Amino acid sequence: MSEKAGEIGQSGGFWQRLSGKSELGIAVPFVLLIVIVGIVNPAFFDLDNIFNLLRQSSFTFIIGLAITFVLVGGGLDLSVGSVLALGGVISGLARWPECPSGSPSSCACWPGWSSACSTASLSRCLKSPRSS
Repeated sequence: MSEKAGEIGQSGGFWQRLSGKSELGIAVPFVLLIVIVGIVNPAFFDLDNIFNLLRQSSFTFIIGLAITFVLVGGGLDLSVGSVLALGGVISGLARWPECPSGSPSSCACWPGWSSACSTASLSRCLKSPRSS
């Protein structure tokens, strides 16, 4: 039992274990940037500004979440940015008064849906069968 106690004592404290993590390489500068911007511009921490930042980054978050599922499933989809751009263009075109469509957001969903279906179908058809 004394050996285990010695091993636990030698493993280091919380800060020593935390400093060995590679995630700190991005987390520390990010927190420092937030603190510096907050000091330079006190309006940065206003509730309206925080909601604005969250609203503007929601598209990136949703696409990042979707591509995470694709990567975890073993796939690779490099067309995410182009499909997003195509959806934005179609949504912008659907706002014209001459366009006889429904809402712009429903029109913007069609490129993503059709791209996902065609990509899934092609990858399923062209994928070699797994050996068992």
